[in-house]
Amino acid sequence: DLKYSSIVGYVMPLTSELTGHVCKHLGLYDPPPAEKVLENLSALRSMVNPNSDFQFKTELHSIYKFMQDNMTNFRDLRDTKCFPWIWNKSEFVCPGDIVLAYPPELDLSPYIKKVPEEFLQYENLLTKFGVKKTLSDEEIGEILHGIKQRIDCRCPPHGDSTELKVSIAILEWMRKNEKHLKDSTPVPVMAQNQNFTLQPLSKTVFCDISAEGLEDLKQDNEEFYVIHEEVLPLTARWLKVPFLSTRILKPQFIQAEQEFFGIEQCGQSEPITQRIKNILKEYDEESDIFKELLQNAEDAGATMCKFLLDFRKHRDPPETLFDDGMALCNGPCLWIFNNELFSQEDWKNIVKVGSASKENKVKMIGKFGLGFNAVYHVSDIPSILSGNTLLILDPNVTHLEKHINSKGNPGIKLDPFQERLYKRFPGQFKSYEGIFDCDLSVQNSKKAYNGTLIKLPFRTLEEANNLIGQAFCFLPLSIETGLPVHINGTFAVTSNRKGLWEKGVKSEWNRALLKDAVTSAYITTLLVLKEMAQNGHIENYPFYAFWPDREKASKAFLPLVESFYSTVAENGNGKSLDLFSNGNNWCSIDKELHIPVLFLCQHGIVFKNLSAVDTHNSSVLVLNAIDLNDPAVDDLLKSYPCIPTQKCQMLQFIKRLVNPSGKVACLYELEEGRILEGTADGFLSPKRIHRLSDLGMLSDRLPLKDI
Repeated sequence: DLKYSSIVGYVMPLTSELTGHVCKHLGLYDPPPAEKVLENLSALRSMVNPNSDFQFKTELHSIYKFMQDNMTNFRDLRDTKCFPWIWNKSEFVCPGDIVLAYPPELDLSPYIKKVPEEFLQYENLLTKFGVKKTLSDEEIGEILHGIKQRIDCRCPPHGDSTELKVSIAILEWMRKNEKHLKDSTPVPVMAQNQNFTLQPLSKTVFCDISAEGLEDLKQDNEEFYVIHEEVLPLTARWLKVPFLSTRILKPQFIQAEQEFFGIEQCGQSEPITQRIKNILKEYDEESDIFKELLQNAEDAGATMCKFLLDFRKHRDPPETLFDDGMALCNGPCLWIFNNELFSQEDWKNIVKVGSASKENKVKMIGKFGLGFNAVYHVSDIPSILSGNTLLILDPNVTHLEKHINSKGNPGIKLDPFQERLYKRFPGQFKSYEGIFDCDLSVQNSKKAYNGTLIKLPFRTLEEANNLIGQAFCFLPLSIETGLPVHINGTFAVTSNRKGLWEKGVKSEWNRALLKDAVTSAYITTLLVLKEMAQNGHIENYPFYAFWPDREKASKAFLPLVESFYSTVAENGNGKSLDLFSNGNNWCSIDKELHIPVLFLCQHGIVFKNLSAVDTHNSSVLVLNAIDLNDPAVDDLLKSYPCIPTQKCQMLQFIKRLVNPSGKVACLYELEEGRILEGTADGFLSPKRIHRLSDLGMLSDRLPLKDI
């Protein structure tokens, strides 16, 4: 019958000339055979330009609807699974080569097709015949392995820009969703002539210091690859890619009965900070520090103990230190010297907080154990040099974060007389030179220090301000929020009070509490601090000092961070929130007020949290940053993806931008997410175009690596 013309019209004769009675007896009203429907679908595939043909889409919908309504008739057609019958914008594909949807915020279109939205109404049909709803974690990981295999087959084995974009996007998605990665997972690394390839995660290194340090690893005959520069530092840390500086310090694991070669994980292994806090209550006098250190020296058998106050401030470049955090430890300090060497037992005892290591040695109660912790009254990172060993303790893991694998062992032990350590990190050893005849230079042939030298860097204002907020539910919880404030609320906590509920109704309560009441209390607190600053009760108050940092906040408190910035950006649902200041005046985000350079630079707070701000206000902030024309802000602009591009929901790095009116724009597709987007008075204004070009946007010339 003609009513089936859109289903089998190309492969079966149809008629409307016969009477209904005849048609009924001849079976013309019966549904057409499934084989003929698929045969008709094959005929549709031969159409010249199906995308522009309205009839094509109409007939395709009719066929899919018929198949979905009569799935039992098609169940035995096993060949359907390997027959390309699903339309995907430009071609028909097999059910195994397409999915209903990609994982959220992950575009995998170069490697697997997605069912067009107009055909999602046939989900039952599609899934019945083998179309997956989405990809599993394992299948997403296999895409990386597939890219690596294709690249390895080329000569030279270099990837293209699409492969790089997808590889990085997958790693970003895995980080945001806290997926498990294997050491064999391929990740983008740098190749010759600014190209890239994929190599196993276990063989990568993050270049955090001068690339000259790579020569040190080559001398050790290690196989290593530098993680690609477009992989975000945050992602590299999540991947646990070792820093180049760490690899130089520790080229191999320490073996027993060998001298220290490189760096050894070493530190106090109890719940450190809380234990030290309790110990300090017993040593609450300032003089206790000197008493304990004198007692330590005497118990060790020393005949001499000296103290030296050092008020020097060393301003060495961060790349000459073990970690950027060590810069805070290169100022005024207290030196303590005694003329006795540490024994192996002393090294063991020094990392046992309040243990019973002296219980069998009553006469040596003070020797490098419980009493030594009195030094934490004045210092957060004490260090001990004795013989050919340097021990640095960092209980808060804030100064040596790059090199400490576990907060349960917050310290490192190394041989400071290695020539390459002194060569790569001269700023770290500079303060030791000449202190009680200390000589760590390459010229020192002794390769050991005759005695014990303790360094206690005094706690700085920056360290005191860098406190980690804690959550409370009537009584303090053992939960670090990663926020610069404490939070007290009626949270739904687990029975052991060590965490918040993360699933079910109780989890929804916690999210609602954080996004509503806690956000309101947070902003109210900032408004009170603003009033105190205006009234002179607080001096030199940076208005952003207590703002949350998305990268530091723990996962459970991310809803608060997102709600906070959304509320600030939207002015508290219509209520003006005057939380911005230039040092003299206060205003809300929508007022014309020059944002201080320091605010934009402080820990990159603006750029780290752009994703939590709506598109309009994030653009306002970035445009303001561009207009500042400040070198420090320019460095941040170049370091974070912050510029909108056409046909792309994610922000782009400036060095990846393409000027839409430039000569090279014709070489790029909009779908690549590289063409600058904006308005004539926004990102596309001549002034901003010029600034972005100066910062690295492509315009009329292509760099050699892109060619």
